Amino acid sequence: MAKEKNNQEKLSNGSKSQPTKQNSKEVLNYWTEKRKGEAIAVVPPKPVFDPNFKHSEFTPEGSPIGTPLKFPPRVSTAPEISAAAVPDPNKWPYACIGKLYMTMNGVNYVGSAFSVSGSKSVFMTAGHCVYDQGSDSWATNVMIALSYSPTSAGAQFAAVNLVTLWGYIRKEGQQYDIGAGVVDGDMFTGRGNLGLQFSQPVNTSPWTAVGYPANDPFPGNTMYQAVGSYTGAGQTGTIGMNNNDMGGGSSGGPWMVNSDWGYVNGLQSYHNDNPHVVEYSPYFGTGAYNVWACAVANIGC
Repeated sequence: MAKEKNNQEKLSNGSKSQPTKQNSKEVLNYWTEKRKGEAIAVVPPKPVFDPNFKHSEFTPEGSPIGTPLKFPPRVSTAPEISAAAVPDPNKWPYACIGKLYMTMNGVNYVGSAFSVSGSKSVFMTAGHCVYDQGSDSWATNVMIALSYSPTSAGAQFAAVNLVTLWGYIRKEGQQYDIGAGVVDGDMFTGRGNLGLQFSQPVNTSPWTAVGYPANDPFPGNTMYQAVGSYTGAGQTGTIGMNNNDMGGGSSGGPWMVNSDWGYVNGLQSYHNDNPHVVEYSPYFGTGAYNVWACAVANIGC
């Protein structure tokens, strides 16, 4: 049984959890206004593929392997799409999205994240926002600031546990670029959370991508949204969204399904330059589910 469990943990789409070894007060105190202002946009690493551990979320015909699942949000309302700066980051569902701060290999970075159904204390984000492949180490000083804006520091919560996939830790490609964090506190009350869809048809677009882009011409301190549609895979196990020029800083921000508002079916992971008009996400299949289940219920990690 122990051997079977060990092998299961090492599947590419299996999740791994790691306590932060920092208390909440220490993390919140670390992020002074000076450090927050000097933090730079986190950038996804170039993949190093290991063919011995490749795993696909699709059949050869392109159908999802996993069982279709939905975990609903806890609030429902109609979308307000503006394809620019979000008018009110304190209004659901935007109140469930935040600016993410982290330190990796001695450098302070910023990304984006969103609180999710199933727990009052779990956010999801990109894997490269919680684990640094360059130094083979977990991020420290991880803090989410929900509804952050130029006039508000947002509701700040320190992460006490981090999760990503074995495939991401082993540098197997962006299809595993999914992460999560468990915070010390209640992100749900007064805000709600976002639902999740797993192992759905590849094209559930149009989507609304939301995050805090810090690449030119975006300021980095404002929540933006872009509305786009499916464009195909950028790499094995990924999906693309056009009309999405939000880059560094928006990493980890959700892709909300416009036809099923409040549900997330992807996230900001990486893009190709020249020109940058398409953003890519890991397909939300078994791997994404395993990250979520590990974070909300300590299942499979």
